[in-house]
Amino acid sequence: MNNFDNIQWAQIPFGPFVMKIKLPNYIIDRLHEDGKKKLKSYHKKLAGHIKTQLVYERETMEWFYSETTSVWNCYRENNCKFHGEENYQVELEAHDLWVNFMRPGDFNPVHTHGGDISL
Repeated sequence: MNNFDNIQWAQIPFGPFVMKIKLPNYIIDRLHEDGKKKLKSYHKKLAGHIKTQLVYERETMEWFYSETTSVWNCYRENNCKFHGEENYQVELEAHDLWVNFMRPGDFNPVHTHGGDISL
């Protein structure tokens, strides 16, 4: 498990707390490769007008979240600081992980997410 000891991140200086980071290439590469596998369509569960919306297998999802735990903890800590709130312990729970392969003309309409974190 990568612990991202020195997470490099940036914050937009206005509006809501938004954290911008770059994940290591090995994570991006695996997500890209696993996204090319024959995955199940996730089109009916998503708001996007995108032809290729696929849900990752549970193994990939669990690997991704275990590799990025420290990123989520960094986000939570700094989001609490931004809002002047106590950073009490919470248990993060992953529900799903999907990939969109967008082509010209594909788009995501304005929408909300049911969870607290989206990337």
